[in-house]
Amino acid sequence: MPMAFTDYTFAASGAPTLRTLPQRLSEIVNVKDWGAIGDGIANDSAAINSAINHIYTRPFKGAILYFPSGTYYLGNPATPIDIAPIDNIVCNLIMMGAGRDATIIRGTYSNGNPYIGWYDFGAGGFGYFLPPSSLITSSHRSDGNNRRQNANLIFTLCDMTIQNDSTAKWSLAVCIGPASNWRIENCKFIGTSGFAVSTSFNMIMRSCVAVSNVAIPTADNAKPDPLTALEIYHWPPPTDGLWDLIANPTREAPVYSGTFGIAFGQGLITNCKADGFDIGIAIAGNGMSVFSNRVSRCGIGFHHGLTVNQGIRGGLGKAISNSVDRCLFGHYPMSGFELKANIVSGTQGPADPAAVQGIVFSGGTATVTTVNNHNLPAGASKLVLMTDPAGWTPGNTGNEIVTCNNTGAKQFTYSLGAGPGTFNSASWNYPIQLCFDSIGATQRTHGANILSAVCSIASFRYGGTSEYDNIFMATQGPYGWSSQATVEYASWQFHHCGTTGVSPNPSAPLNPLAPVMRYIELPPIATAQERAEGQQYWIVDGPNGIGFGQHLTTGGGTNKYLVRYNGTNWTRVA
Repeated sequence: MPMAFTDYTFAASGAPTLRTLPQRLSEIVNVKDWGAIGDGIANDSAAINSAINHIYTRPFKGAILYFPSGTYYLGNPATPIDIAPIDNIVCNLIMMGAGRDATIIRGTYSNGNPYIGWYDFGAGGFGYFLPPSSLITSSHRSDGNNRRQNANLIFTLCDMTIQNDSTAKWSLAVCIGPASNWRIENCKFIGTSGFAVSTSFNMIMRSCVAVSNVAIPTADNAKPDPLTALEIYHWPPPTDGLWDLIANPTREAPVYSGTFGIAFGQGLITNCKADGFDIGIAIAGNGMSVFSNRVSRCGIGFHHGLTVNQGIRGGLGKAISNSVDRCLFGHYPMSGFELKANIVSGTQGPADPAAVQGIVFSGGTATVTTVNNHNLPAGASKLVLMTDPAGWTPGNTGNEIVTCNNTGAKQFTYSLGAGPGTFNSASWNYPIQLCFDSIGATQRTHGANILSAVCSIASFRYGGTSEYDNIFMATQGPYGWSSQATVEYASWQFHHCGTTGVSPNPSAPLNPLAPVMRYIELPPIATAQERAEGQQYWIVDGPNGIGFGQHLTTGGGTNKYLVRYNGTNWTRVA
Protein backbone atom coordinates (compact mmCIF):
# COMPACT_ATOMS: atom_id res chain seq x y z
CA MET A 1 0.00 0.00 0.00
CA PRO A 2 1.49 3.39 -0.99
CA MET A 3 2.80 5.52 1.87
CA ALA A 4 1.76 9.17 2.06
CA PHE A 5 4.66 11.52 1.49
CA THR A 6 3.97 13.22 4.83
CA ASP A 7 4.41 9.86 6.58
CA TYR A 8 7.76 9.09 5.03
CA THR A 9 10.56 9.08 7.61
CA PHE A 10 14.23 9.66 7.01
CA ALA A 11 17.31 10.50 9.03
CA ALA A 12 19.45 13.57 8.78
CA SER A 13 22.95 12.93 7.48
CA GLY A 14 24.89 11.08 10.18
CA ALA A 15 21.93 11.04 12.61
CA PRO A 16 20.26 7.86 13.90
CA THR A 17 16.66 9.02 14.28
CA LEU A 18 14.05 8.80 11.54
CA ARG A 19 11.57 11.69 11.32
CA THR A 20 8.93 12.91 8.88
CA LEU A 21 9.20 16.14 6.93
CA PRO A 22 6.20 17.70 8.80
CA GLN A 23 7.99 16.98 12.07
CA ARG A 24 11.03 18.82 10.84
CA LEU A 25 9.08 21.77 9.46
CA SER A 26 7.05 22.21 12.65
CA GLU A 27 10.19 23.07 14.65
CA ILE A 28 10.14 26.56 13.10
CA VAL A 29 6.82 28.33 12.58
CA ASN A 30 7.01 30.17 9.28
CA VAL A 31 4.51 33.03 8.96
CA LYS A 32 4.02 32.15 5.29
CA ASP A 33 2.68 28.76 6.32
CA TRP A 34 -0.09 30.67 8.11
CA GLY A 35 -1.01 32.79 5.11
CA ALA A 36 1.38 35.74 5.23
CA ILE A 37 2.39 37.00 1.79
CA GLY A 38 5.22 39.48 2.52
CA ASP A 39 4.74 41.55 -0.65
CA GLY A 40 4.11 44.88 1.12
CA ILE A 41 0.55 45.01 -0.28
CA ALA A 42 -1.50 42.18 1.22
CA ASN A 43 -2.47 42.62 4.88
CA ASP A 44 -0.53 40.00 6.84
CA SER A 45 -1.61 40.94 10.38
CA ALA A 46 -4.22 38.15 10.78
CA ALA A 47 -1.81 35.50 9.51
CA ILE A 48 1.00 36.61 11.82
CA ASN A 49 -1.23 36.74 14.89
CA SER A 50 -2.67 33.32 14.02
CA ALA A 51 0.84 31.90 13.93
CA ILE A 52 1.57 33.37 17.37
CA ASN A 53 -1.68 32.00 18.79
CA HIS A 54 -0.69 28.57 17.47
CA ILE A 55 2.66 28.77 19.24
CA TYR A 56 0.85 29.36 22.54
CA THR A 57 -1.17 26.16 22.01
CA ARG A 58 1.83 23.94 21.44
CA PRO A 59 2.60 21.47 24.26
CA PHE A 60 6.00 23.03 24.97
CA LYS A 61 4.75 26.62 24.52
CA GLY A 62 7.45 28.09 22.37
CA ALA A 63 9.02 28.25 18.92
CA ILE A 64 10.93 30.33 16.44
CA LEU A 65 8.50 32.48 14.48
CA TYR A 66 10.32 33.03 11.20
CA PHE A 67 9.73 35.88 8.75
CA PRO A 68 11.37 35.18 5.37
CA SER A 69 12.71 38.10 3.37
CA GLY A 70 9.90 40.49 2.42
CA THR A 71 7.71 43.36 3.60
CA TYR A 72 4.84 42.30 5.86
CA TYR A 73 2.09 44.90 5.74
CA LEU A 74 -0.16 45.29 8.79
CA GLY A 75 -2.62 47.81 7.34
CA ASN A 76 -3.62 51.46 7.69
CA PRO A 77 -4.79 51.59 10.38
CA ALA A 78 -2.70 48.59 11.32
CA THR A 79 -3.70 45.65 13.47
CA PRO A 80 -0.73 45.31 15.86
CA ILE A 81 1.16 42.06 16.38
CA ASP A 82 0.35 40.76 19.87
CA ILE A 83 3.26 38.75 21.24
CA ALA A 84 1.44 37.79 24.46
CA PRO A 85 -2.19 37.08 23.58
CA ILE A 86 -2.91 34.64 26.44
CA ASP A 87 -2.70 35.36 30.18
CA ASN A 88 -0.12 33.75 32.42
CA ILE A 89 1.25 31.20 29.96
CA VAL A 90 4.94 30.31 30.12
CA CYS A 91 6.25 30.74 26.58
CA ASN A 92 9.56 31.14 24.75
CA LEU A 93 8.90 33.13 21.59
CA ILE A 94 11.63 34.05 19.10
CA MET A 95 10.59 36.44 16.32
CA MET A 96 13.32 36.15 13.69
CA GLY A 97 13.68 37.78 10.30
CA ALA A 98 16.05 37.13 7.40
CA GLY A 99 18.12 40.27 8.15
CA ARG A 100 17.66 43.81 9.39
CA ASP A 101 17.05 45.20 5.89
CA ALA A 102 15.63 41.99 4.38
CA THR A 103 12.57 41.51 6.60
CA ILE A 104 10.34 44.55 7.16
CA ILE A 105 7.16 44.75 9.22
CA ARG A 106 5.32 47.89 8.20
CA GLY A 107 2.05 49.64 8.90
CA THR A 108 0.43 52.87 10.06
CA TYR A 109 -0.99 52.90 13.56
CA SER A 110 -1.86 55.47 16.20
CA ASN A 111 -4.66 55.19 18.74
CA GLY A 112 -3.90 58.45 20.57
CA ASN A 113 -2.78 56.76 23.78
CA PRO A 114 0.39 58.00 25.48
CA TYR A 115 3.28 55.84 26.61
CA ILE A 116 1.87 54.68 29.91
CA GLY A 117 1.90 51.69 32.20
CA TRP A 118 0.73 50.53 35.60
CA TYR A 119 -2.39 52.52 35.07
CA ASP A 120 -5.82 51.86 36.57
CA PHE A 121 -8.92 53.76 35.48
CA GLY A 122 -11.40 51.76 37.48
CA ALA A 123 -10.57 48.31 36.12
CA GLY A 124 -10.31 46.98 39.64
CA GLY A 125 -6.63 46.49 40.32
CA PHE A 126 -3.05 47.55 39.98
CA GLY A 127 -1.18 46.67 36.80
CA TYR A 128 -3.25 47.65 33.76
CA PHE A 129 -2.08 49.28 30.58
CA LEU A 130 -3.56 51.45 27.90
CA PRO A 131 -2.83 49.82 24.53
CA PRO A 132 0.08 51.75 23.00
CA SER A 133 0.33 53.13 19.48
CA SER A 134 2.84 50.54 18.28
CA LEU A 135 3.04 47.80 15.66
CA ILE A 136 4.35 45.20 18.09
CA THR A 137 2.83 45.13 21.54
CA SER A 138 1.73 42.69 24.20
CA SER A 139 -1.48 41.47 25.78
CA HIS A 140 -4.40 43.22 24.16
CA ARG A 141 -7.68 42.55 25.96
CA SER A 142 -11.27 42.98 24.90
CA ASP A 143 -11.89 45.52 27.65
CA GLY A 144 -9.31 47.85 26.12
CA ASN A 145 -6.64 47.35 28.76
CA ASN A 146 -3.28 45.67 28.76
CA ARG A 147 -2.59 43.48 31.74
CA ARG A 148 0.79 43.23 33.33
CA GLN A 149 1.46 39.59 32.48
CA ASN A 150 4.74 39.33 30.56
CA ALA A 151 6.86 37.89 33.37
CA ASN A 152 6.31 34.38 31.97
CA LEU A 153 7.23 35.29 28.39
CA ILE A 154 10.85 34.83 27.30
CA PHE A 155 11.05 36.85 24.11
CA THR A 156 13.64 37.42 21.39
CA LEU A 157 13.25 39.89 18.52
CA CYS A 158 16.00 39.85 15.92
CA ASP A 159 17.03 40.52 12.33
CA MET A 160 14.22 42.72 11.04
CA THR A 161 12.92 46.28 10.62
CA ILE A 162 9.69 47.45 12.26
CA GLN A 163 8.37 50.63 10.65
CA ASN A 164 5.35 52.59 11.87
CA ASP A 165 4.51 55.17 9.21
CA SER A 166 2.27 57.19 11.55
CA THR A 167 3.69 60.60 12.43
CA ALA A 168 1.11 61.19 15.17
CA LYS A 169 2.27 61.96 18.69
CA TRP A 170 3.10 58.88 20.81
CA SER A 171 3.19 56.48 17.84
CA LEU A 172 6.19 54.15 17.72
CA ALA A 173 7.47 50.94 16.25
CA VAL A 174 7.53 48.68 19.33
CA CYS A 175 6.07 49.25 22.80
CA ILE A 176 5.73 46.39 25.27
CA GLY A 177 4.83 46.05 28.91
CA PRO A 178 6.99 44.84 31.80
CA ALA A 179 9.50 42.24 30.65
CA SER A 180 12.43 40.19 31.89
CA ASN A 181 15.16 38.15 30.23
CA TRP A 182 14.37 39.44 26.76
CA ARG A 183 16.83 39.87 23.86
CA ILE A 184 16.50 42.44 21.08
CA GLU A 185 19.20 42.19 18.43
CA ASN A 186 20.02 43.51 14.95
CA CYS A 187 16.72 45.35 14.50
CA LYS A 188 15.77 48.74 13.09
CA PHE A 189 12.91 50.74 14.62
CA ILE A 190 11.34 53.51 12.53
CA GLY A 191 8.62 55.79 13.87
CA THR A 192 7.87 59.02 15.64
CA SER A 193 9.52 57.11 18.49
CA GLY A 194 11.36 53.81 18.19
CA PHE A 195 11.38 51.12 20.89
CA ALA A 196 10.02 51.26 24.44
CA VAL A 197 9.56 48.85 27.29
CA SER A 198 7.73 50.23 30.31
CA THR A 199 9.74 48.22 32.85
CA SER A 200 12.45 45.69 32.14
CA PHE A 201 14.77 43.35 34.00
CA ASN A 202 17.85 41.66 32.56
CA MET A 203 17.10 42.74 29.02
CA ILE A 204 19.72 42.89 26.27
CA MET A 205 19.60 45.12 23.22
CA ARG A 206 22.46 44.76 20.78
CA SER A 207 23.24 46.22 17.33
CA CYS A 208 19.89 48.00 16.86
CA VAL A 209 19.08 51.28 15.11
CA ALA A 210 16.28 53.76 15.88
CA VAL A 211 15.42 56.30 13.19
CA SER A 212 12.79 59.03 13.39
CA ASN A 213 10.27 59.09 10.57
CA VAL A 214 9.90 62.83 11.09
CA ALA A 215 12.35 64.97 9.13
CA ILE A 216 14.89 66.91 11.17
CA PRO A 217 13.66 70.54 11.09
CA THR A 218 15.60 73.62 10.14
CA ALA A 219 16.56 75.88 13.02
CA ASP A 220 13.64 78.25 12.41
CA ASN A 221 11.25 75.33 13.09
CA ALA A 222 13.20 73.70 15.91
CA LYS A 223 12.98 74.02 19.68
CA PRO A 224 15.31 76.83 20.78
CA ASP A 225 16.10 74.95 24.00
CA PRO A 226 16.49 71.15 23.66
CA LEU A 227 15.99 70.80 27.40
CA THR A 228 12.32 71.61 26.80
CA ALA A 229 12.09 68.13 25.25
CA LEU A 230 11.60 66.90 28.81
CA GLU A 231 7.86 67.33 28.73
CA ILE A 232 6.28 65.48 31.65
CA TYR A 233 2.54 65.57 32.19
CA HIS A 234 -0.02 63.53 34.12
CA TRP A 235 -2.55 61.26 32.47
CA PRO A 236 -5.12 62.24 33.45
CA PRO A 237 -4.10 65.07 35.82
CA PRO A 238 -4.43 64.01 39.48
CA THR A 239 -6.95 66.14 41.31
CA ASP A 240 -4.70 66.68 44.33
CA GLY A 241 -1.42 67.23 42.48
CA LEU A 242 0.17 64.18 44.10
CA TRP A 243 1.36 60.88 42.73
CA ASP A 244 2.17 57.79 44.74
CA LEU A 245 1.38 54.72 42.70
CA ILE A 246 2.46 52.21 45.33
CA ALA A 247 0.50 53.76 48.18
CA ASN A 248 -2.49 54.52 45.99
CA PRO A 249 -2.66 52.33 42.88
CA THR A 250 -5.43 54.40 41.34
CA ARG A 251 -3.09 57.40 41.14
CA GLU A 252 -2.24 58.25 37.55
CA ALA A 253 1.39 58.18 36.40
CA PRO A 254 3.42 61.08 35.02
CA VAL A 255 4.10 60.47 31.34
CA TYR A 256 6.92 61.67 29.09
CA SER A 257 5.44 63.63 26.21
CA GLY A 258 8.33 63.95 23.75
CA THR A 259 9.91 61.47 21.34
CA PHE A 260 12.73 58.98 21.90
CA GLY A 261 14.71 56.42 19.98
CA ILE A 262 15.09 53.72 22.64
CA ALA A 263 13.56 53.66 26.14
CA PHE A 264 14.80 50.93 28.41
CA GLY A 265 14.91 49.73 31.99
CA GLN A 266 17.36 47.33 33.59
CA GLY A 267 19.76 45.56 31.30
CA LEU A 268 22.38 46.11 28.58
CA ILE A 269 22.32 48.36 25.51
CA THR A 270 25.37 48.04 23.29
CA ASN A 271 26.38 48.96 19.74
CA CYS A 272 23.06 50.71 19.08
CA LYS A 273 22.31 53.96 17.29
CA ALA A 274 19.57 56.61 17.51
CA ASP A 275 19.06 59.61 15.22
CA GLY A 276 16.66 62.54 15.15
CA PHE A 277 14.59 62.27 18.37
CA ASP A 278 13.98 64.57 21.34
CA ILE A 279 15.86 61.98 23.42
CA GLY A 280 18.10 59.41 21.75
CA ILE A 281 18.31 56.75 24.47
CA ALA A 282 16.37 56.98 27.75
CA ILE A 283 17.26 54.55 30.51
CA ALA A 284 16.24 54.04 34.12
CA GLY A 285 16.44 51.40 36.78
CA ASN A 286 19.19 49.59 38.64
CA GLY A 287 21.88 47.65 36.82
CA MET A 288 21.93 49.55 33.51
CA SER A 289 24.93 49.10 31.20
CA VAL A 290 25.22 51.35 28.15
CA PHE A 291 28.31 50.55 26.08
CA SER A 292 29.59 51.70 22.67
CA ASN A 293 26.40 53.32 21.39
CA ARG A 294 26.09 56.31 19.09
CA VAL A 295 23.46 59.05 19.23
CA SER A 296 23.29 61.88 16.70
CA ARG A 297 21.19 65.00 16.25
CA CYS A 298 18.82 64.47 19.17
CA GLY A 299 17.80 67.15 21.66
CA ILE A 300 19.34 65.07 24.47
CA GLY A 301 21.60 62.16 23.57
CA PHE A 302 21.29 59.98 26.69
CA HIS A 303 18.83 60.58 29.49
CA HIS A 304 19.78 58.53 32.53
CA GLY A 305 16.81 58.45 34.82
CA LEU A 306 13.78 58.87 32.57
CA THR A 307 11.08 56.26 32.07
CA VAL A 308 8.45 57.00 29.47
CA ASN A 309 5.59 56.21 31.83
CA GLN A 310 6.78 57.04 35.34
CA GLY A 311 8.68 60.31 35.03
CA ILE A 312 12.14 60.72 36.51
CA ARG A 313 13.71 57.78 38.34
CA GLY A 314 17.17 56.86 39.62
CA GLY A 315 19.34 53.79 39.46
CA LEU A 316 22.78 52.20 39.24
CA GLY A 317 24.71 51.59 36.07
CA LYS A 318 27.52 52.36 33.66
CA ALA A 319 27.83 54.37 30.44
CA ILE A 320 31.16 53.68 28.74
CA SER A 321 32.59 54.47 25.29
CA ASN A 322 29.44 56.05 23.90
CA SER A 323 29.44 58.78 21.24
CA VAL A 324 27.08 61.74 21.13
CA ASP A 325 27.19 64.16 18.19
CA ARG A 326 25.34 67.47 17.82
CA CYS A 327 23.43 67.10 21.09
CA LEU A 328 24.15 67.22 24.81
CA PHE A 329 24.95 63.95 26.53
CA GLY A 330 22.57 64.55 29.43
CA HIS A 331 22.65 62.93 32.82
CA TYR A 332 19.99 63.31 35.44
CA PRO A 333 19.02 61.99 38.89
CA MET A 334 20.61 58.56 38.99
CA SER A 335 22.79 57.38 41.84
CA GLY A 336 25.80 55.10 41.64
CA PHE A 337 26.42 55.70 37.93
CA GLU A 338 29.78 55.56 36.12
CA LEU A 339 30.37 57.58 32.94
CA LYS A 340 33.77 56.96 31.36
CA ALA A 341 35.45 57.38 27.97
CA ASN A 342 32.38 58.93 26.33
CA ILE A 343 32.71 61.46 23.51
CA VAL A 344 30.54 64.54 22.95
CA SER A 345 31.20 66.29 19.62
CA GLY A 346 29.72 68.78 17.19
CA THR A 347 29.88 72.46 16.25
CA GLN A 348 26.12 73.10 16.15
CA GLY A 349 22.87 71.68 17.49
CA PRO A 350 20.71 68.94 15.96
CA ALA A 351 18.64 71.09 13.58
CA ASP A 352 19.51 71.85 9.98
CA PRO A 353 20.86 75.40 9.52
CA ALA A 354 18.34 78.07 8.53
CA ALA A 355 19.04 80.29 5.55
CA VAL A 356 20.08 83.95 5.77
CA GLN A 357 19.04 86.38 3.03
CA GLY A 358 21.63 89.03 3.82
CA ILE A 359 23.77 90.85 6.40
CA VAL A 360 24.49 94.58 6.50
CA PHE A 361 26.91 96.46 8.76
CA SER A 362 26.51 99.88 10.35
CA GLY A 363 28.20 101.52 13.33
CA GLY A 364 29.50 98.37 15.04
CA THR A 365 26.28 96.38 14.51
CA ALA A 366 25.57 93.67 11.96
CA THR A 367 21.91 93.20 11.02
CA VAL A 368 20.87 89.79 9.73
CA THR A 369 17.78 89.28 7.58
CA THR A 370 16.58 85.67 7.44
CA VAL A 371 14.81 84.01 4.51
CA ASN A 372 11.98 82.72 6.72
CA ASN A 373 10.61 83.94 10.04
CA HIS A 374 12.95 82.86 12.78
CA ASN A 375 11.73 81.56 16.13
CA LEU A 376 14.21 83.31 18.42
CA PRO A 377 12.98 84.12 21.92
CA ALA A 378 12.74 87.77 22.91
CA GLY A 379 16.01 89.42 23.90
CA ALA A 380 19.46 87.92 23.49
CA SER A 381 20.24 84.41 22.25
CA LYS A 382 23.44 82.58 21.45
CA LEU A 383 23.44 81.26 17.89
CA VAL A 384 25.88 79.49 15.61
CA LEU A 385 26.53 81.84 12.70
CA MET A 386 28.14 80.48 9.52
CA THR A 387 29.17 83.12 6.96
CA ASP A 388 31.02 83.67 3.70
CA PRO A 389 33.19 85.65 3.90
CA ALA A 390 34.41 84.74 7.40
CA GLY A 391 34.68 88.43 8.34
CA TRP A 392 30.96 88.53 9.10
CA THR A 393 31.67 86.69 12.36
CA PRO A 394 33.26 88.61 15.28
CA GLY A 395 36.14 86.15 15.55
CA ASN A 396 36.71 86.09 11.77
CA THR A 397 36.26 82.31 11.73
CA GLY A 398 33.15 82.05 9.58
CA ASN A 399 31.64 79.51 12.00
CA GLU A 400 31.21 80.49 15.64
CA ILE A 401 28.76 81.12 18.47
CA VAL A 402 27.56 84.72 18.47
CA THR A 403 25.32 86.55 20.95
CA CYS A 404 22.42 87.94 18.90
CA ASN A 405 19.41 90.12 19.70
CA ASN A 406 15.94 89.53 18.31
CA THR A 407 14.86 92.71 16.51
CA GLY A 408 12.03 91.43 14.33
CA ALA A 409 10.31 88.43 12.81
CA LYS A 410 13.04 88.10 10.18
CA GLN A 411 15.87 90.08 11.77
CA PHE A 412 18.45 89.83 14.52
CA THR A 413 21.57 91.84 15.26
CA TYR A 414 24.98 91.29 16.83
CA SER A 415 28.08 93.34 17.57
CA LEU A 416 30.81 93.38 14.91
CA GLY A 417 34.04 95.37 14.85
CA ALA A 418 34.06 96.01 11.12
CA GLY A 419 32.06 94.84 8.13
CA PRO A 420 33.85 92.84 5.41
CA GLY A 421 31.99 94.68 2.68
CA THR A 422 30.74 91.88 0.45
CA PHE A 423 28.17 89.24 1.41
CA ASN A 424 28.06 85.87 -0.32
CA SER A 425 26.07 83.53 1.90
CA ALA A 426 25.22 82.74 5.51
CA SER A 427 23.11 80.49 7.71
CA TRP A 428 22.35 80.20 11.41
CA ASN A 429 21.56 77.44 13.86
CA TYR A 430 21.02 76.82 17.55
CA PRO A 431 24.16 75.64 19.33
CA ILE A 432 24.79 72.70 21.61
CA GLN A 433 24.22 74.16 25.06
CA LEU A 434 26.13 71.67 27.21
CA CYS A 435 28.19 68.50 26.80
CA PHE A 436 27.07 67.11 30.17
CA ASP A 437 24.21 68.33 32.31
CA SER A 438 24.19 66.72 35.74
CA ILE A 439 21.37 67.40 38.18
CA GLY A 440 20.83 65.82 41.57
CA ALA A 441 23.96 63.66 41.30
CA THR A 442 24.76 61.10 44.00
CA GLN A 443 27.71 58.70 44.14
CA ARG A 444 28.63 59.11 40.49
CA THR A 445 31.99 58.90 38.74
CA HIS A 446 32.91 60.76 35.55
CA GLY A 447 36.26 59.82 34.05
CA ALA A 448 38.24 60.52 30.87
CA ASN A 449 35.27 61.80 28.90
CA ILE A 450 36.09 63.84 25.79
CA LEU A 451 34.00 67.01 25.78
CA SER A 452 34.93 68.44 22.38
CA ALA A 453 31.54 69.89 21.39
CA VAL A 454 31.31 73.65 20.94
CA CYS A 455 28.91 74.74 23.73
CA SER A 456 27.04 77.97 24.41
CA ILE A 457 26.66 77.51 28.21
CA ALA A 458 29.47 75.25 29.41
CA SER A 459 31.16 71.94 28.73
CA PHE A 460 29.83 70.61 32.04
CA ARG A 461 27.06 71.86 34.30
CA TYR A 462 26.53 70.33 37.70
CA GLY A 463 24.78 70.96 40.92
CA GLY A 464 21.49 70.78 42.67
CA THR A 465 20.20 69.78 46.06
CA SER A 466 20.65 66.40 47.74
CA GLU A 467 23.97 65.64 46.07
CA TYR A 468 26.91 63.76 47.59
CA ASP A 469 30.01 61.69 46.82
CA ASN A 470 30.60 62.55 43.16
CA ILE A 471 33.99 62.47 41.42
CA PHE A 472 35.06 63.99 38.11
CA MET A 473 38.45 62.86 36.81
CA ALA A 474 40.83 63.51 33.90
CA THR A 475 38.51 65.62 31.77
CA GLN A 476 39.00 68.92 30.03
CA GLY A 477 36.05 71.25 29.63
CA PRO A 478 37.15 73.67 26.89
CA TYR A 479 33.99 75.74 27.24
CA GLY A 480 34.09 75.96 31.01
CA TRP A 481 32.25 74.59 34.01
CA SER A 482 28.92 75.86 35.27
CA SER A 483 26.88 75.20 38.38
CA GLN A 484 23.25 75.43 39.33
CA ALA A 485 22.35 78.16 41.81
CA THR A 486 21.70 75.52 44.48
CA VAL A 487 24.96 73.62 43.93
CA GLU A 488 26.43 71.79 46.90
CA TYR A 489 30.15 72.07 46.20
CA ALA A 490 31.00 69.43 48.79
CA SER A 491 29.21 66.86 46.65
CA TRP A 492 31.79 67.09 43.86
CA GLN A 493 35.51 66.39 43.75
CA PHE A 494 37.48 67.29 40.62
CA HIS A 495 40.82 65.60 39.91
CA HIS A 496 43.02 66.59 36.96
CA CYS A 497 40.26 68.57 35.29
CA GLY A 498 40.37 72.04 33.77
CA THR A 499 39.72 74.14 30.72
CA THR A 500 43.15 74.41 29.08
CA GLY A 501 44.83 71.06 29.64
CA VAL A 502 46.81 72.41 32.62
CA SER A 503 46.06 70.84 36.00
CA PRO A 504 44.60 73.26 38.54
CA ASN A 505 46.62 74.49 41.51
CA PRO A 506 47.50 71.38 43.58
CA SER A 507 47.22 73.37 46.81
CA ALA A 508 43.46 73.66 46.33
CA PRO A 509 40.77 71.13 45.45
CA LEU A 510 40.85 70.28 41.76
CA ASN A 511 37.40 71.75 41.17
CA PRO A 512 37.72 73.97 38.08
CA LEU A 513 34.73 76.06 39.11
CA ALA A 514 34.96 76.33 42.90
CA PRO A 515 38.53 75.77 44.16
CA VAL A 516 37.43 76.29 47.76
CA MET A 517 34.14 76.19 49.65
CA ARG A 518 32.52 77.94 52.54
CA TYR A 519 32.11 76.26 55.87
CA ILE A 520 28.35 76.01 55.45
CA GLU A 521 28.85 74.02 52.22
CA LEU A 522 30.52 71.10 53.99
CA PRO A 523 28.44 67.91 53.99
CA PRO A 524 26.19 68.16 57.07
CA ILE A 525 27.12 66.02 60.06
CA ALA A 526 23.46 65.22 60.64
CA THR A 527 23.14 63.47 57.28
CA ALA A 528 25.14 60.25 57.39
CA GLN A 529 24.98 59.47 53.69
CA GLU A 530 26.51 62.84 52.74
CA ARG A 531 29.77 62.56 54.69
CA ALA A 532 32.22 59.83 55.55
CA GLU A 533 35.41 59.59 57.56
CA GLY A 534 38.40 60.74 55.54
CA GLN A 535 36.66 63.37 53.41
CA GLN A 536 38.80 66.51 53.05
CA TYR A 537 37.97 69.96 51.66
CA TRP A 538 39.52 73.43 51.55
CA ILE A 539 37.25 76.05 53.07
CA VAL A 540 37.56 79.85 53.08
CA ASP A 541 35.91 80.49 56.43
CA GLY A 542 35.56 78.73 59.75
CA PRO A 543 33.58 78.61 62.99
CA ASN A 544 33.12 81.68 65.14
CA GLY A 545 34.87 81.85 68.50
CA ILE A 546 36.98 78.67 68.39
CA GLY A 547 40.28 77.64 66.84
CA PHE A 548 40.50 75.33 63.87
CA GLY A 549 42.34 72.77 65.98
CA GLN A 550 39.09 72.12 67.77
CA HIS A 551 35.98 70.44 66.40
CA LEU A 552 34.09 72.62 63.93
CA THR A 553 30.56 73.34 64.98
CA THR A 554 29.56 76.80 63.70
CA GLY A 555 30.36 79.15 60.80
CA GLY A 556 32.39 82.35 60.52
CA GLY A 557 35.99 83.48 59.93
CA THR A 558 37.88 84.59 56.82
CA ASN A 559 40.90 82.29 56.33
CA LYS A 560 41.44 79.23 54.13
CA TYR A 561 41.94 75.86 55.82
CA LEU A 562 41.98 72.18 54.89
CA VAL A 563 39.50 70.26 57.02
CA ARG A 564 38.91 66.53 57.39
CA TYR A 565 35.97 64.56 58.73
CA ASN A 566 37.21 62.26 61.50
CA GLY A 567 34.07 60.18 61.82
CA THR A 568 32.47 62.52 64.34
CA ASN A 569 33.26 66.13 63.38
CA TRP A 570 35.14 68.28 60.90
CA THR A 571 38.68 69.09 62.10
CA ARG A 572 41.43 71.27 60.70
CA VAL A 573 44.41 69.39 59.22
CA ALA A 574 46.25 72.20 57.38
